Amino acid sequence: MTTTNNGWPVVGESSVTRVHLADDPDGALVRSGDVAAALSWLVEQIHARVERVTKVNGWRSAAYNRQVGGARGSNHISGTALDVNGHLHPYEAGRLNASYGTGGWGEGGVRTVRAILAEADGLFAWGLDFTPGWRDAMHFDIAKGKTAADVAALVARIEEDDDMPLDPEQRIPVKGEAAKVLGTTKLTLGGMLGYAAADYRQNRRDNAKVLLQIADLKRTLGQPIDTKALAAEVVEQLADDLEDTVREAVAAGTDPSAIAVATVELLRKRLAS
Repeated sequence: MTTTNNGWPVVGESSVTRVHLADDPDGALVRSGDVAAALSWLVEQIHARVERVTKVNGWRSAAYNRQVGGARGSNHISGTALDVNGHLHPYEAGRLNASYGTGGWGEGGVRTVRAILAEADGLFAWGLDFTPGWRDAMHFDIAKGKTAADVAALVARIEEDDDMPLDPEQRIPVKGEAAKVLGTTKLTLGGMLGYAAADYRQNRRDNAKVLLQIADLKRTLGQPIDTKALAAEVVEQLADDLEDTVREAVAAGTDPSAIAVATVELLRKRLAS
């Protein structure tokens, strides 16, 4: 087998990259380059607009695919597929389930996911649309017939759209600790990391994580940690993304500088704890 079901070439581990998306702490392996950026965008959209994403699975070798019972020619083997929140959206695996329905997404969730897919101009296929008995609602991949040029076109549009104001309907309601810090539950933030280009955003997130790992190492070794200096470094790494967070906040009736200050302070408190 040299290609997977969508016509993309099989790849090995050297051709994939690990991306950390939404609230998944482990990250997922995907085909490097524009495919990684496009799939990252898709997951972040689902996380922002449909449900909290805590688990993402991507590339797997042909041998591992057989071991876990994956479909022959699975697009996971070419690094062009992701499973999103598999614990919530099961795979039928040949066992027709008359009550499968929305696959755990709910009617509203399905509508929003389809809207996201439409925004990508059909670049992605969804496992909920597979033949009954083989539906896989967690599964998203590069659709059959789509080329590298098609993927690159979406990525270019994502990067271009990053310079445009956020659509208020695409921002995330403030919840939990952030709501306490900001003193509101009505303002929407658009995600701490905004809608920056996926690869750029990923690099900044990775850099921030490295800084936190350095702090953990120093703590383990009993070395002193200047938490304020470390917090400042993390904030610097995320500075551009924080600007995305407050962009268009004036339209919501809130002073964007106040939101930025509160968000930075929240980061510092978390680092100091």
